[in-house]
Parts: sequence; structure tokens; C-alpha cells
Amino acid sequence: MSTSSVTVSVAELVSFIKSKVQTNLVESNNRGEFRAGESLALGDLEFNKLLRVIDLSISEGFSLGMNNVESALRDYTKEVQKTSQYKNDIVIPLVTKEVRKARK
Repeated sequence: MSTSSVTVSVAELVSFIKSKVQTNLVESNNRGEFRAGESLALGDLEFNKLLRVIDLSISEGFSLGMNNVESALRDYTKEVQKTSQYKNDIVIPLVTKEVRKARK
């Protein structure tokens, strides 16, 4: 498993998270959950701005955090290869059930 394939997998996970956040917010807004009081009421324009800020925030978090993921993956691969009797084997980390679901 290469660093680029991990990057793609994490990007897909982040994309799934962004989609889920947007869906949940739209559904909450449609149910009127943001109109409980005047200070919480959001018009369509404000709501769309909120969705964009959330989307951009998640993207920024991905960009800033991905270097740490790639670095940890390289360190993990080096450590496993150092201690493995199969020095030349490719190390494939376990994929959690949540990540497999997010890929679908």
C-alpha cells in the first residue's frame, strides 16, 4: 500500500464526512431545528454560507492533517519492515469496517 493510496482513501473518507455533515444540516434545517429562536433563525443565504464554511473547514483540516497521516504511515511501515522476518513484503494496515463503508 503506497502513501498515495492512503491519501486517496483518506480523501474519500473526508469527502464522505463532508457529504454526511451537509446532509444532516440540510435535514435539520428542513425540520426547522435552526428556527427555535430569532437569534438562531437562518435564511437560505446564511444557511448556504454556513454550509460553505463547514465544507472549507473540513477541507482545511484534511490538508493540514494529511501530512501527519503520511508521516505516521511511513514510520509504521519502516518499523514493521525492520521487525518483520519478511523484509521485502508490502505492509498493508488493517482497514476498519467504518472506512470500508465510507468507500461504498
